[in-house]
Amino acid sequence: MWALESLVEIIPRGLSASETVKRYTTPGALPLLRIPFDRIRQGVGDLVYSVNFDAVEVYNGHTMISYKNPRDILRNLRVPAVGGSDAHLLSEIALS
Repeated sequence: MWALESLVEIIPRGLSASETVKRYTTPGALPLLRIPFDRIRQGVGDLVYSVNFDAVEVYNGHTMISYKNPRDILRNLRVPAVGGSDAHLLSEIALS
């Protein structure tokens, strides 16, 4: 079993998405892209098609407007989709 300290890697700001994903070399790390086409939280958009993420979050409880249909995104990527409540507060758990 690994100690938590051995699983923590500080990845510096300002790297390209591709370089950031490459830095996730810790066993058990999973480069996941959150809501790429979210209008409110400024997702990465079409970058989702050129960087090798292991999965893409296509919906969460805070997604209000996505300018592309999640099914279309996944049809073109063929990677696992994830989603959830994106709870930031205890009161938000299991609401979505």
